[in-house]
Amino acid sequence: MATLQPPPAPDAASAIQAFSTSARQAFEDFLEGHSSRYHISRQKRANIISLLIDDQRAPINQIEHSQRHHAVHSFRYDAASDILLALPSEGHSGERQVVVQEEIFKVIEQEHLLSKHAGQNMTWAAIRNTYYGIARGEVEYLVKQCEICHKKALNRSRGPFIPIISTELFERV
Repeated sequence: MATLQPPPAPDAASAIQAFSTSARQAFEDFLEGHSSRYHISRQKRANIISLLIDDQRAPINQIEHSQRHHAVHSFRYDAASDILLALPSEGHSGERQVVVQEEIFKVIEQEHLLSKHAGQNMTWAAIRNTYYGIARGEVEYLVKQCEICHKKALNRSRGPFIPIISTELFERV
């Protein structure tokens, strides 16, 4: 199976670990508690690939027939690069790489670092159009755990508050 490459360090700030090991563990616990029908385990990925590759085998029951139909109409397997792709569908004009559940953390982390900690919306936009099997809630949960983003937020100065003192009625209107 093709593995995701670690992202290049976009700047010196990314050399600092963005997500702690406790954040990783909390995210794994989050995934266990929030299952999704779009999550694909390694076993499910292997089953989809076998259904796509072995198209001459006759289904033995209705369930296998339905699974084959879903696999053929929803996925494509690129054997040369060992990548399973989700075919274009409603709201997605292009093919997207299928991410197994065990690699969701790596993908979100990689895209968040490549976006240079641009936030939840930018990270989600990059993931939504490129990958299949990751929900927006998962991106939001993990990006909220980013230590670098927390430090950047603390450094934003809002300036001092200056009280408005008026002596006349309707003076500021």
